[in-house]
Amino acid sequence: MFNLAPPLQNKGMDKKGIEKWFSQYEGVINCEIRNLSISTGDDLAFCHYLYRITGTMTNGNKVDM
Repeated sequence: MFNLAPPLQNKGMDKKGIEKWFSQYEGVINCEIRNLSISTGDDLAFCHYLYRITGTMTNGNKVDM
């Protein structure tokens, strides 16, 4: 998986990274996925999409990315 935040590439589940990311938000984190495209083959699958996240950080800053 490739992410916006470091490390940019992960193989497998990054439970600590996900917990750290969630802990930076206060309350609900809204996620919107648009233009989802999935391609599959015999032994490979790939997807890409536009992903929007909105919410409020624990320091009060509003996020819309």
